[in-house]
Amino acid sequence: MRSKKISVVQPLTQSELSYEVQSKLDSISNKPDANTPITAGTKTKITFDENGFVTGGEDLIASDIPTITLSKISDAGTVANKNTGIGAGNIPICDANGKILIDVIPSSVTGGKTYKGVWDASTEAYPSTPTLNSGDFWDISVQGTIEGVTFNVNDELIYNGSTFDKIDNNGTISFAQDIARVGWLNLTDTEAPYLSGTEIDVVNLDDSGAGWSYYWNGQKYTFSGNKTVALTGGEGNAHDNGVHWVYIDNDTGTLKTEFGLPNITTDVIVACIFWNQSLAAGKKAQIADERHSIKWDSNIHEHAHFNFGAKLESGADISGYTLDSATDSHKQYSLTAAILDDEDLEISATPLVGGNGQYTNWYRTSEGIWGWESDKNFPFRYATSGRMIYDSATPTGTECDNGAYLNTYVLISNLVGQSRHFTVTSQATYATQALAMAETFTDLTLTGLNIPEYVVLDRITWYTSDALPGTGKCMIKNVKCLKKNIIELRSVSKITTDDIDDTIDKRYVTDAQRTVLGNTSGVNTGDETLSSIKSKLGAASGSIDGYLTNTDWSTFNGKQANLGYTPENVANIRTTFQATPDDTHYPSEKLVKDSLDAKAGTIVYGSLYEDTLAASILNMATADTYYQWVGGSVGQSSGVTASATTDNLTIVTSGIYKVNISASVAGDKSNNNIRLALFKNGTRVGSVSTIQRQPTTGLINNMAACDILSLTSGDVLDIRFLSTSNNTALSIYNVNFNVMKIG
Repeated sequence: MRSKKISVVQPLTQSELSYEVQSKLDSISNKPDANTPITAGTKTKITFDENGFVTGGEDLIASDIPTITLSKISDAGTVANKNTGIGAGNIPICDANGKILIDVIPSSVTGGKTYKGVWDASTEAYPSTPTLNSGDFWDISVQGTIEGVTFNVNDELIYNGSTFDKIDNNGTISFAQDIARVGWLNLTDTEAPYLSGTEIDVVNLDDSGAGWSYYWNGQKYTFSGNKTVALTGGEGNAHDNGVHWVYIDNDTGTLKTEFGLPNITTDVIVACIFWNQSLAAGKKAQIADERHSIKWDSNIHEHAHFNFGAKLESGADISGYTLDSATDSHKQYSLTAAILDDEDLEISATPLVGGNGQYTNWYRTSEGIWGWESDKNFPFRYATSGRMIYDSATPTGTECDNGAYLNTYVLISNLVGQSRHFTVTSQATYATQALAMAETFTDLTLTGLNIPEYVVLDRITWYTSDALPGTGKCMIKNVKCLKKNIIELRSVSKITTDDIDDTIDKRYVTDAQRTVLGNTSGVNTGDETLSSIKSKLGAASGSIDGYLTNTDWSTFNGKQANLGYTPENVANIRTTFQATPDDTHYPSEKLVKDSLDAKAGTIVYGSLYEDTLAASILNMATADTYYQWVGGSVGQSSGVTASATTDNLTIVTSGIYKVNISASVAGDKSNNNIRLALFKNGTRVGSVSTIQRQPTTGLINNMAACDILSLTSGDVLDIRFLSTSNNTALSIYNVNFNVMKIG
């Protein structure tokens, strides 16, 4: 059992108790009384006295908080002790747009280079923009020397952070250089070429505002600003009639002009201009955009130009006309918007609205030279208060005979402006509608018309007569759609029977029959048998068609055997013709030969040919003009007069003649078309001619043509040559010019 300690406390005396109470009262005498209470609430800072009594409370202020070092803060991470800025170890901050400054992005991300534009090195000074950053670079647009360093066009000037360096791009072999690409980088850096000047004979190529580039000989060249050039001969002067081309063949962006097609495999083509000096001021020219892309090879471009040309992609549907009506509004048509593909160029054509002065009519002012009349209310030419006019290769054309039929052809082209659509008229008239509708566009003489750039849309057949009222005294008899756009050619379902020319050999399923075929069940009902065929045909009889039996076969065989062989009856042979011929006699072999020999008579022929191995030179000053060949030739003839001096053959005896012409020709111009043609009495015989394109200078072309002609005594024949380039010299070899009477 644990023992307990007991303490005995003596009671206080009265004096001791009084002292203790007084001490306690004294200790609280200085404390707040009921008149100075503390407001209830929560405070971050309190005040208390020496006895531990709270005497007040308030919030912390900045001066109450002592400085705390990062070492006394736990879990602060590695970022808390970094500064902001672009120096090493700093934390980058965003700009006012919330983007990180380019200065803090490493070159491995940005590529290390920032394009600043082009620089003219001929200033002999480096760029001094407000801020230069390492990797800033400029393309040299003008050659020059800066501080002893020569910069060529297309070199790069780059800032390395302290000085400038040169990057030589002219020694770099790129893919484009290796295959010598030629063409435009895009069509947005420059505006479409257009004409200006009093005579609209100045071609303009305008900068869209940010500089422009092209490739020539595989090298890229970049420039800024606008370029102009006047047609050959100078602004405001007379120019050759025909087609002029604008192109670049240099590293300075200088525009040049040439009459005739330049070399599209080496030159950067800009525009094509038709010129006719005889037209009114401001109306003498038409321009087409020819800014083809570098995206395809120039040789493919040349092949596509001469073999495929422009193709219609969609649209250009004709409407608004009325057949067999002489009302003026019924002679007008409209065309929907269209897309024309000029090789790699996609051209958008706005709709043509009839009756608003939107028609342009093209015609020949002379052989091979084309003119036009614009802003017309009708798609044809007509005499004042008279009938329609057809194209007779004269400025005014020829008024049609009363009651004549003719055609106009509707075309879409790459020409700029209103001539995007235009018409070409027949070059002859016809007595009947059927004859007019048998005409095709290729029947026309189209020399001088840049056909590869156009698409023929429709053929309109007209009838013109004094009995009809209204403009041109005419009405539309037939409209035939000739266009085949790219989309339609992809789908057989687009082709209807109207798309197939009427010929005696055509075989097709009509639209109605196609519907019937589309509704068939497709179930095979079984092949025909001999029994089913006999049942359907029935046996033949004296009055009914049908099948033949084996009995009929035996009958025919028996009759054939009974016929036997009848030998020749010599009594019926004749060695001379009877006075009154009959059908029971036949001639002997000798009689036939003697008769043919007598009919043949004297052989009539004529020939001219070269008698030397050397070439005869034919100088041709004017393009698209025929020049007569007169060489050191020898003539032989029988019944035909041959002149070795003039190289003419003169027909003595009228009749049917076979005519052959041939020659070997080499020209001194590249990309030149040469035509060899027969002339009769000073007029070209269209059926005896041949044309050859000469792609390179000096290339010998073998040319030949042949036809059967009806010639009259006194007709004078000669052969002539034509070139599509001015000032051409043709070297002519192996000329043969032969005629022979065959009937």
